[in-house]
Amino acid sequence: LLAVGAPEITEAELTAALAEVQAEKQRSEDLLKRMAPPQVIPRMLENKLLAQRLTATILFTDLKDFTSFSANLEPDELFAQLNYFFSRAGESVHKYRGYVNKTNGDAVMALFGIPYENYTHPVDAVLAALEIQSNLYKYSSLKMRIGINTGALTAGLLGPENKYMYDVIGDAVNVASRMEKICPPGSVTVAADTYALVAPYFEIVPLGEKEVKGKGRIPCYQILGVRKLGNDRLRIDETSIFYKT
Repeated sequence: LLAVGAPEITEAELTAALAEVQAEKQRSEDLLKRMAPPQVIPRMLENKLLAQRLTATILFTDLKDFTSFSANLEPDELFAQLNYFFSRAGESVHKYRGYVNKTNGDAVMALFGIPYENYTHPVDAVLAALEIQSNLYKYSSLKMRIGINTGALTAGLLGPENKYMYDVIGDAVNVASRMEKICPPGSVTVAADTYALVAPYFEIVPLGEKEVKGKGRIPCYQILGVRKLGNDRLRIDETSIFYKT
């Protein structure tokens, strides 16, 4: 009920007010999606999102020589190129059920199998990495390194109360970052734990043991591409009509 003497609210004004409330709600949701995967936002709003320990796959990218490449770019051009790269990389990550956790300079960190575990996250991460490399080759002369590792980590909200974000910590994250650092430019390198899970599905060559800070020498592997059915003798034999296709 309106108070005596209060101005009447017209239907148009009420509609406009409701539209503004809906727009503000959408802006808040969009902001939250930048802080955490969409699946955990309802629990964030209810303050029920607890840290959890799970197994996931982590992907790191880095553009080789981007600092020297960008030295003579105007600020708007620099950010336009980076945002284009981040958008294309983000599309590939999302396509394979991953989540872009953060960007740092020209680098991307993406998570697969988070916030809910699944059985395909190592393969999803490698497929996303190969697509990111393929797309970059089409629109840029720059080379990229991509490192991947699978392992146990802890996920949850980290940061000051007014600026927290969904993040992960653990040795598996550190190893993934080291895989990126030792990766040959233009390729994808995985650690042994990921290799063991994706070997049946991809063409892979060993890179030998590499020195990794805090871990000593560990075996590393380079992903060349998706394995053809004709090369997978566990799934198809030479008598099959599909062997030569």
